This record gives sequence, structure tokens and C-alpha cells, in this order.
Amino acid sequence: MRSTRTRLQLAATAVALSVVLVACGQGDPAVDAPDGEATDAQTDVTEEQPPEEAADEQVVDAAEGDANEADIAFVQGMVPHHEGAIEMSELVEGRTDRQELIDLADEIIAVQDAEISMLRGMLDRMGADEMAMDEMGDMDHGDMGMMDDAAMEELRELEGDRFDRRFMEAMIVHHEGAIDMAERVLAEGQDTEVAGLAEAVVAAQEAEIEQMRTWLDEWDLA
Repeated sequence: MRSTRTRLQLAATAVALSVVLVACGQGDPAVDAPDGEATDAQTDVTEEQPPEEAADEQVVDAAEGDANEADIAFVQGMVPHHEGAIEMSELVEGRTDRQELIDLADEIIAVQDAEISMLRGMLDRMGADEMAMDEMGDMDHGDMGMMDDAAMEELRELEGDRFDRRFMEAMIVHHEGAIDMAERVLAEGQDTEVAGLAEAVVAAQEAEIEQMRTWLDEWDLA
């Protein structure tokens, strides 16, 4: 469990670093340029636009951000997807005697709850609405690896080995759905903050999938 927790911490660090980079930009031209030299961008703004107009345009660009439709769709879909993983993980304690699985569920809840806060901040920045879980159809749930209401109700009725097996099998599929979503936005999106989070999702959830598959074999549950 220690290796999984370490990977999750590294992934969370990657998210934090991506947020810092986005907040700070990729560097301040006024700082990076040698003394007495202006960058090409600074020269163009000075020559082509009055200072007031240039400043107004920079404010608009910062407010709009770099998100495209792929970025917005990823962020909107990932909120209910993470909520689904948290709902599943909250069932673990009391239904299993395996502390390793309880610890993993606690990690999923903590990491994905923090990421939900980040995702909602992104939606605010993008001026986009949040998508509630009950607004998604069954096809959307299946495409994203999410359990529907009937499958969740079935999981609630299980305990012991039967619960452990079903939980891990379902969470692996759920994680695979999140990885597919993240890889899609990495290929089609353009928002730097979204890309940083997507990379962290892939890293953390691939590690968790590997751990759960190992447990399924070790515990003779596969």
C-alpha cells in the first residue's frame, strides 16, 4: 500500500505544480528579458497599440483562458465521474476486513474530493455550468465506466470476499473510463491547467488499477 500512496502523493504534487505554472504563466517577459532589452511581444504591443488598449486585451485573454470544447467537456464530465468513485469508496469500510482496501478507498476519497474542488474552479474560470450525476443518461455512465443505480444497489448488498471482488472489478472499469477521458482531452484539449490535471489522473489511476489487479490475484479473487 505504501507504493500506491507514494504514487498518489506524486500525482497530487504534479497537479499542484500545474496549477502554479498556470497561475504564474510560463514566465514574465519583463523578468526573463536581459536588462534594457524588450521581447518581440512587448515591442509589438508598444508599437501597434496604446498601453490602455493592450492592457484591456490582456485582461480579456486572461478571463477567457485557453479552454476549448474538449477541455470543458472533460471538466464537466469528470466532476460526476469523481463523485461516483467517492460514492463507491464510501461503501468499503464496514463491508471488508482488508485494511489495504479500506486505505485505498480513503485515498480515493481524499484525492478525488480535492480534484473536484479544482474542477469546479476550472468551470468557474471557463464560465461553464456543472453537470450533475443525475443529468447523465445510462449510455454516458457506461461510456465513462460508471456504475448505474442498479449496479450500485447490488454492490451495497455485498460484503466480505464478494464485495471486495465486485468493488475492485467495478473500480478498475471506473478508473479505465477516467483514463480514457483524460487521454482524450490530452489529445484534443488546449488548456494548460486541464492538461496538468488529466496527466495526474492518468498517473494516479493507472497505479491504483495495477494495485487492485495485484490484490485480485493475491487474494484469489480474480
